[in-house]
Amino acid sequence: MIMSVKIDKNVPFPEKIRGRVYPFDQMEIGDSFLIKLKNTESKSIQKQKIYLASWRFSQVHPDKKFTTASYNDEVRVWRIK
Repeated sequence: MIMSVKIDKNVPFPEKIRGRVYPFDQMEIGDSFLIKLKNTESKSIQKQKIYLASWRFSQVHPDKKFTTASYNDEVRVWRIK
């Protein structure tokens, strides 16, 4: 069974309006920032998202490396390279 799908022409692609959430690009070696975790989402998921964001940034910018540490309801991120 083939589904009928309408094809639209000349629909503009939406511009990205979302900026960076974390200031990785503004950090110098030794700088850090603190994120307070929300009660609306699993803390372990939030921690993982923060870690992955720093990892992804360092993949695009291999000259910059980060490390994270979590304390109860907070996560701190340091630039180490």
